[in-house]
Amino acid sequence: MLPIIPVDKANHMVYGGVAGLLGAALGGAAGALVAGAVVAAGKELVDLAGNRRALARGAPPPHGVEWLDGAATLAGAAVPALAILLKGTIT
Repeated sequence: MLPIIPVDKANHMVYGGVAGLLGAALGGAAGALVAGAVVAAGKELVDLAGNRRALARGAPPPHGVEWLDGAATLAGAAVPALAILLKGTIT
């Protein structure tokens, strides 16, 4: 039986894949990974800032800030990067 991926991590992977595709169109495999890293870091920084604002108002933090979310985003971006790197090596 395959493991179930939590919806949050699956969403991060999908958005990372989209960022990777856009980055790949502009800069190949390296562009895909850079785009994924930027999106991953940016999303977690936005969540962190939102949590700090909520805590300053006395409200509970609305988002989790997890390195695994960033890793899932980057994993999604790695798919198009890998496809570029493997292109032509498999016949």
